[in-house]
Amino acid sequence: MIGKCGAAAALLLACSAVQAEEAPDPFDQLPNVHFAYYDVTGVSMEKISQSIYENGPRDLNSPAHLAARTEWSFDWTWKVEGEGKCDLSTTTASFRAFVILPSLADLVAPDVLKEWNAYLAKLRQREADQARYAYSHLPQLLAAIKGAPSCEAANKAGAAVLDGIKTYTLGYDAQTDHGRKAD
Repeated sequence: MIGKCGAAAALLLACSAVQAEEAPDPFDQLPNVHFAYYDVTGVSMEKISQSIYENGPRDLNSPAHLAARTEWSFDWTWKVEGEGKCDLSTTTASFRAFVILPSLADLVAPDVLKEWNAYLAKLRQREADQARYAYSHLPQLLAAIKGAPSCEAANKAGAAVLDGIKTYTLGYDAQTDHGRKAD
């Protein structure tokens, strides 16, 4: 009997490893992503959902609580020559993202855990998509800054690229009700 249980456990571990390989982390390939987690409770998806929308991060544009939130930012710099003239050809830019996600604090039945894991995977994918969308504009940001005629114009050009990203992400959030509707 022990041999059969050991074989079953080994098979379960092997299957788990295969499943983990099939679902890569959606945040892979994104630099400088940092995470924070908030606890949610409940033993059913209904109670967990209620906990999410009572305890989740606040929407930065309304008083509503969200299931998750992704914030991103870009910084850029360039060399300044002797007379205070900027050399826009030396511009470098960096990207950072900060993601807040729920963490299930209660032990739940296997069927609820399966549903939770599927929900969390979809939520992580959605937040990664938002961060990836912003990050994908790094080349556009650099081109806009480097192509500007002056330091002041370069900062305005960079800000315009960021405004375009923000407009898209706000529209996406409105269209999907922050992930509550199907993407």
